[in-house]
Amino acid sequence: MGVCLTLNLVVKADSREHAKTKLEDLIEAYVSDAIAQDEIDEYVPRHAPLLFYIEYLMLKLGSIFKPSRQPSLIFRESRQLRHA
Repeated sequence: MGVCLTLNLVVKADSREHAKTKLEDLIEAYVSDAIAQDEIDEYVPRHAPLLFYIEYLMLKLGSIFKPSRQPSLIFRESRQLRHA
């Protein structure tokens, strides 16, 4: 599963790589649609519920204190989006 906390988007996939690709594609489509409808300020950002952020924090702390048992991969938001 992949989650974008900033836009509250979720994807399900069989692998981390596939989840990352699906999430990047979904983010790009979401932002492109918001731009096309001239509603970017209404839909970006659209934050996930607080519980998602708490889970993210727990995963992040777990990866710092128990790096050998890292159950999740945390991606940084670094990809540039193409504007239509």
